[in-house]
Parts: sequence; structure tokens; C-alpha cells
Amino acid sequence: MQSPAADATPATPRVSVGVKVGYSSAMYGLTIAANGISVLLLYFYVDVVGIDPYFAGAVLFGGTLIDGVGNFLVSWLSARFENRLGRYRPFLFYMTVPLAVFFACLFIAPTSLSSWSLAWVVFVHAGYRICFAFTSMPHSALISTMSNDANERAAIGSYKAFAANLGTLTAGILGIGAIEVLGAGNERDGFMWFGIIFGAVIGVSVLISALTTAERRAGGSGRSDAQSLGTAIGALVRNGQAMVALGANFFFFITWASSGAGVIYYFKYVVAQPEYAKLAVTAMALGGLLGLPCWTWLTRRRSKAFTWATGCFVSVCALLALYLSRGAPVATLLIPYFALGAGKAAILMTYYAIIADAVDYGEWRSGVRAESYAFAALAMSNKMGAATGAALSAVMLAWAGLVPNAPTSPEVIDRLAFAVCMTPLLFALLSGLLISLFRIDAQRHRSIVAELSRLRAGDAPS
Repeated sequence: MQSPAADATPATPRVSVGVKVGYSSAMYGLTIAANGISVLLLYFYVDVVGIDPYFAGAVLFGGTLIDGVGNFLVSWLSARFENRLGRYRPFLFYMTVPLAVFFACLFIAPTSLSSWSLAWVVFVHAGYRICFAFTSMPHSALISTMSNDANERAAIGSYKAFAANLGTLTAGILGIGAIEVLGAGNERDGFMWFGIIFGAVIGVSVLISALTTAERRAGGSGRSDAQSLGTAIGALVRNGQAMVALGANFFFFITWASSGAGVIYYFKYVVAQPEYAKLAVTAMALGGLLGLPCWTWLTRRRSKAFTWATGCFVSVCALLALYLSRGAPVATLLIPYFALGAGKAAILMTYYAIIADAVDYGEWRSGVRAESYAFAALAMSNKMGAATGAALSAVMLAWAGLVPNAPTSPEVIDRLAFAVCMTPLLFALLSGLLISLFRIDAQRHRSIVAELSRLRAGDAPS
């Protein structure tokens, strides 16, 4: 029998389709930006600009450390300052233009390599990372203020995942295509126009999200965050379910970045048909889009964690098939990429909602709400995972013995195929195993929210 507390759960109103679409629009732009980093930036640095792979990997990894500092700084600010727009929305308005400008500058190649030009590369990369942190973390945290219902959060997550896959599809078809067409054979010019055009798209998408989303403070989001950083971090570290989600998320984003960075190298050197790389990116995006209805159904039938683990299993199978299928016709190779995109979509639609549920769980266990810091940690695990994946990719390129734009031996090709397939496979497996320890399903979350509401009602002045 359900407890009286569960009967008294104050549900927030259902979020309208229009708000879900508007909120998710930023995810469309941020995914274009993320794909620009994970799929294209390492190639741009090494093959187009001519930067040493180790230095390029260091820039990517160092940028992530700056990003991480930015995540916690914006969390600290959002916990202390709030205006009529809320705690998180103002950052979306503030960052629209800077994010677009720095993204465009990322892909403007120096005319020559020198200490000054390398310093410029580092400065622009760091500026972009700060802007991205001040945009992505507040946007991700908004989901916990839009609804206190686990299933409604999952529904919002499915809209975000759809937007993310649409962003991947746009980056794959129009992004790589823009580099080829607008560059007219000159990759430097092509990348420059890619940055300018898609920087503008990113800025507009974030602005739309800021204009259409509203913050609610009810039910599971009714209590303000702990303002002390030490208190919040301590509560977060003691929240075992949050730690499981963050660890699994870190491993997943290593897979996400290393598999994305490997696409161009796989088709340029292993398949020797670089023009088909955009078809692989397109296949991943289509897999993500078409897989969403299945993942949404599975989430409602089982749990978000089960859906995540299943997506990791699909990704492992796809990467293994890709490694074993090297040398097969291009059409055959697109099948594993389609499955890989479908597998990734399972995680992309659940990880924001999972951390929101873990925030409520942590408050229920400790009495301390660490909402903004939890989403900062989530963003940090995203970026650290992506940077680790990019750095691992750079290291594995060097391990394979790859010399950019030079003839490659069969041994180098075999090593390269191993690097771009088996590295992400390992971390997808680890992510799936770890998330299986997450124990908060929709029913348990409802009881947690009910108990929090009862406790708050008892604390409220009469």
C-alpha cells in the first residue's frame, strides 16, 4: 500500500511540448560545438595547422581543466545570485555571443607556426572552454527546475537527445560538407567558414533556449542549494548514487570523444576513402534519432539505468563489429556506425535526468541539496571524459606510428584500426558495468520526492 506521504507528492505541471523543444534547442547547438571539438578539432590541429600530436592533445586536455574550473565557478555564482529570470537562465543570455565568437576563432588557422601562433591557439581554446562551461552547465541544471517527476524528466531528456542527434546530423552532413564546398579544395578556408557559420548557429540556438524556458521551484527542487562549496562537495561525495552516475558518465564520454575523433582517421587511413567520413557521422546521427523511441519505451518499462547499460552494450557490439569489418565495403561499415549512434543515444537521453534524480536522493539522505554543484560535476565529468578521450586518441595516433598525410604501412593501418575501435569499446564496457549499480528507478524516486515534501512541510513556518 502506498504511504500517505506518497499520496501527497506535489507534482509540478507537465512541461509543454513547445517548452521542451525550446529548451532542447540549445542542445542542438551545443552538440554541433561538441562535435566540432571531438570529431574535427584534433584533425584540424594536427593535419591542417601542423601542430605536433602531443601538443595538440595537451591543448585539448588543458582546455578541459579550465572548463572544469569554469563549471564550479558558475555553480558557485548560481547558488548565490538569482534574478527574475532564475538562477540558470541568465547565463544562457550572457554567453550567447561570446560562445559563438570563440567557436568561430577556434577554426581560423594561423598562417605559420610560431610561439605566438601556438599561444594564440591556446588562448582561443581556453576562452572557448570557459564560454562553453558557462553555457552548458546552467543549461543542463535547468532540467531539475522544470519538473520534479522522474518520467517527465526522462521525457525532457528524450527531446534533448533528439536535438543532440539532430546536431550531430547537421555537423556530419552540413558541417563536413561546408568544409569541402566552401573551402573549394582549401581546407584552411573550409574550416574557417565552418567556424563562422556554425558559431552563429550555436549562438542562436542558445538564445532560443534562454527565451523559451522557465524555471520552477517546486517539489524536488523546492530547497535552495547549499551555498558553502565545502558542504556541497562533501554531500556530493557521500552521495553514492551520484558518484556512480558521474563515474559512468566519465567513461561514456571517453567513448564518445575517442570514437568521434577516430571517424576521420578510420576513413582517411584505414579505408583510404576520406570522403565517406561524413556518411559515417550521418549514420551515427540517424541511429541516434531512430533509436530514441525504443529507448524511451525501454526507460518507461524498466529504468533509466537499464537503458544506459543496454546502450553501452549496443555500442560495444558496434565497435567490435567495426574493428572486425575493416576492409569491408563502405556500405557495410555504415551499419556499425548506425548501431553506435543508437547506443550513444541511450546515454544522451538519460544522463541529465539520472543526475537530477541523484540530487533528490542526496538531499533525502543527507539533508543537503547540492543541485548546481552536482550538475557542475556532471559537466566536469563530461569534459574530463571527452578530453581524456581526445588525449588518448592523440597518444594512440602516435603509438600507431601515423605520419599525417604520408603513405602508411599495413602495420600502421592495423594499429590505427585497433586504436580507433578498441579504445572506445573498453570505456563503453566500463560505463555499462558501473551504471548497473545505480538503483533509483521511477517508483523509488517518487517516494523520495514525497518524503522530501513531507519533511519540508514540517519545516515550514505555520
